Amino acid sequence: MILDVKFFDPNIGFVFAGTSGDLSQSNALIVKTTDGGRTWRQVYRSARLNEIIWKASFANSLVGYATLQNDEPENLQQRVVKTVDGGEHWSEIPLIASKGAEELGIGFVSPDKGWVLG
Repeated sequence: MILDVKFFDPNIGFVFAGTSGDLSQSNALIVKTTDGGRTWRQVYRSARLNEIIWKASFANSLVGYATLQNDEPENLQQRVVKTVDGGEHWSEIPLIASKGAEELGIGFVSPDKGWVLG
């Protein structure tokens, strides 16, 4: 399930997705290419089911964020993921504890100034 695509240049890019078209069986997934899409490698995969990466935003070539949506009915903790090394590694950041929250859009104008829409 591909939900967003970002390329820095003709060679380096990302796909933000879920591992399955069936959300109940999906982990959130980010894959990266450094050869224009000929090959891709996994750089992030969530440990929980019912998750997808919805949208991403890069403040610069090193720092980026993406919305991590969780559709588990009992889930309270909403999250975003962040990279500080050009997308090689991603870490989860708690966003809000709310059962009804759903992260959609995201945008960053600097490494530490941005917004998440829900």
